Amino acid sequence: MATVAWTEEEEDIAVCESWVEALSHHMPGRRMSGPFWRKIRQHFCVYGGETTRTIDALSSRFRVIRLDCERFETIHTAVEHKGGDLGRTTSFKWL
Repeated sequence: MATVAWTEEEEDIAVCESWVEALSHHMPGRRMSGPFWRKIRQHFCVYGGETTRTIDALSSRFRVIRLDCERFETIHTAVEHKGGDLGRTTSFKWL
């Protein structure tokens, strides 16, 4: 199977969709370790073809995506809490 040439955004979507797919077959209470990430990589390869991405690379990228989502949620919560007005709270260093 050939490698797919995709944008960073498309690859991020593939990582997230692969994570959701693996999670849908994951047993509650079990650690998300090697076998879980092997399933993610397997789905990632099915989704986009052969890849040079290792399990560690996929895990690291997902960690970055998750952190970005948590930052977004923090901002969203602040906006919701302040009725849509961030006022002086826009000094988030990671924006």
